[in-house]
Amino acid sequence: AITRARARGGRGEDGDHGAAARMRRDIDGLGRARVDLERAKADFAALTERLLYVQEEERARISRELHDEIGQSLGAVEILLASARSQLAEARIQPADRRIEEARGINARLLAQVRDIAQGLRPAQLDALGLVPAVREHAATHLGRAGIALSLTGNVEGRRLPAPVELAAFRIVQEAVANVMRHAGASRVEIGLEIGADALAVTVRDDGCGFDPGVPAGEQARRGLGLIGMRERAAALGGSLTVLGEPGGGTTVRARIPVKEGGA
Repeated sequence: AITRARARGGRGEDGDHGAAARMRRDIDGLGRARVDLERAKADFAALTERLLYVQEEERARISRELHDEIGQSLGAVEILLASARSQLAEARIQPADRRIEEARGINARLLAQVRDIAQGLRPAQLDALGLVPAVREHAATHLGRAGIALSLTGNVEGRRLPAPVELAAFRIVQEAVANVMRHAGASRVEIGLEIGADALAVTVRDDGCGFDPGVPAGEQARRGLGLIGMRERAAALGGSLTVLGEPGGGTTVRARIPVKEGGA
């Protein structure tokens, strides 16, 4: 009887050892899966950052070509038309003069459109003067056309931040302003740019119609809110972005973009 009991006990101990070994293998497997997941997340973040960099480089190239090639050509056309009009005016040839004036009007509109496109692709103020002048010029121009009041506050005036941080912040503000123009029905927009100890805080708040937080993100994207693009820009630099709102209560976009020590 004692022998049989010991045999049963031995089989129980072996079973316990086997279960423990399987548990250790499962734990090790989970650990490796966690490491693989973190590596995949890091790879994805690096890829997103690279794609955004390539996109901005292409935007800059197109902007330069619009300015240097098409913009200068349209400018030359304007000079020629103005000269021809002056000569015709002296000869009092009214029909031809009217046609030239119409052509000048079309050319002026085209030139303005090319400048707007080039500015939207790569704002010259951002590279030359920094974040605040670029944001002020862009927001004031676009919101002003719609009669929307602008308030710009913060502590970044006169400071240069790392180029990727300035670019991400500008693009987030640009998209948020575009959303206000398209959807908000707002009368006032407040933009805040605050640099802290280790991050830049970007806030765009409007007093418009707001939105329903219960609407799925995919539906919001289809409506043009552009949340995915804004979040990707913040996330590519290790930051985050949230959007708060309620029907009739306006919308607030808040982004936090890390700034490496010594980068400001």
